[in-house]
Amino acid sequence: MPGLALHSARLHSRSWISITWLEHWSLMRNRYLVTYDITEDERRTAVYKTLRGFGDHLQYSVFRCDLSSTDRARLLAALHPLIDQREDQILIVDLGPVDGRASVCVESIGRPYRPPERTVIVI
Repeated sequence: MPGLALHSARLHSRSWISITWLEHWSLMRNRYLVTYDITEDERRTAVYKTLRGFGDHLQYSVFRCDLSSTDRARLLAALHPLIDQREDQILIVDLGPVDGRASVCVESIGRPYRPPERTVIVI
């Protein structure tokens, strides 16, 4: 889409890359705390399995998800049909940019909070 260029960034002395506003927006990631209260076991399991694909399981019904705007939209679209809108509830709390306040905004009482570590295994 013309006219959406946000800025250009210098890579090398004579090389430039243009980043559009839409590309920049899709790269930004916010941290979300997602918690759910689902009354029926089958629906609760489906929500749990879906959230496993988007984030880290912290506690019984709590996930930490680092999502771009596109990922967030995909998550909402995946969760919406899984629940009973009259009985169940999913709360999605935006903690802010991953590299900003969101990286230090969780406080623990009792056992210390340790962010889940992800490891990459190359086969």
